[in-house]
Amino acid sequence: MSEVFASFSDLFGGRSGAYRRQLESLYRDTTDDLLKQAQARGGNWLIGLRIDMDEVSGKGMQMFMIT
Repeated sequence: MSEVFASFSDLFGGRSGAYRRQLESLYRDTTDDLLKQAQARGGNWLIGLRIDMDEVSGKGMQMFMIT
C-alpha cells in the first residue's frame, strides 16, 4: 500500500513519508550490520562509507538495492 501512496506523492511533487521511512530503515539496518562486522574483526568505526540506494522494479514487484 505504501507504494500506491508513494506514486501519488510522486505524481503531485510531494515527498512520500512511507517511501522515505523505508529508505531510512534500509540505511540504518545496513550501517548497523556493517558496524557489527567491523566489531567482529576488532574494529570500532566505519570510515569513508558511501551508500548508494536504488529501486529495482519489474514484473509488478519493487525492491530496494543497496551498494
